[in-house]
Amino acid sequence: MSSKENAKKKLLEILNQSISREIAVSIQYMWNHVMAIGTNAEDIGGVFEDFAKVEMKHAEKFAERIWYRVESQQQSLPK
Repeated sequence: MSSKENAKKKLLEILNQSISREIAVSIQYMWNHVMAIGTNAEDIGGVFEDFAKVEMKHAEKFAERIWYRVESQQQSLPK
């Protein structure tokens, strides 16, 4: 395997790990939103919900980048 292929493989691994982290964090924030209790629960719960949405957008961007890489590699294959 060439160094260029190794670099592509490593980049794909990093992007996949990044998606995993963003989704995990999003779930944690959403759980905090659901579990918020007390007098400030509505305010703080809303903040956690907003954070969760932001993290999901990050995951979406990583997924788009992976899709772009996979799609561009398939188009460059000889037919």
